[in-house]
Amino acid sequence: MIESKEQVIKLAENFRSETLGLKPDEAIDNSFKLAEKAGFFIIALPLGKEFNKTHENGFYIKIGVVKFIFINSTVYKSTQNYTIWHEVYHSLYPMIISGASAEEIKQDEVYAEIFSSCILLPMHASKSELKRNIVKKQLFSQDIHRISIKYRLHYKAVLKQARDNYEEFKDLGFLFAKEKEINRLTLVEREELSSLYITGNKYISPGIFEAIEFNYKEGLLTKDELDDINELIEEVASIGQK
Repeated sequence: MIESKEQVIKLAENFRSETLGLKPDEAIDNSFKLAEKAGFFIIALPLGKEFNKTHENGFYIKIGVVKFIFINSTVYKSTQNYTIWHEVYHSLYPMIISGASAEEIKQDEVYAEIFSSCILLPMHASKSELKRNIVKKQLFSQDIHRISIKYRLHYKAVLKQARDNYEEFKDLGFLFAKEKEINRLTLVEREELSSLYITGNKYISPGIFEAIEFNYKEGLLTKDELDDINELIEEVASIGQK
């Protein structure tokens, strides 16, 4: 059971090294592919009004032995990266919502956010990236953008990690207003930044249907579970087509 922010950070650190096989400061180039290697099937679709993207950018569900992460692709690619690892946390520590208090549910979401942020941008990596800023107690938009580009993470998520974990940056809320200020970035950096803010890119894990069929034939999925999977995929896909 997770009971503190420090435990979540340690969990993310161990998951990066032991499950994902990443080096301590290694950036994740493709969260979709890496999550697939960790045993998840990813389905990203531009979902419609029935899916409330204001409160939920994706969801995790396990049917039989098959683990799915559904992503709302109408949000930024950087947000999709973040959402994948947010849902991975929920797969590791599933909460029974019906028996949980509002405060417990809120805390669970906070822990999922910390886990996701630290999977993409480990704490020791952010400290290394920000060491000069910490000494000078200064942080500029271009600094956040460059970290965002390197670690494939949304600008606001990088800034939140900095403000939440370093006393020197707690009062730098004004930087939110400068989110789109990119004048000091190189042309290459601007192009890389743009790639984080694309939307509508559909994605389905390669081989997903073959894998489902294989698991069914091997007796790892029941007929009811197979029907549930097909129904879920059809339901989500139909929402995306509206």
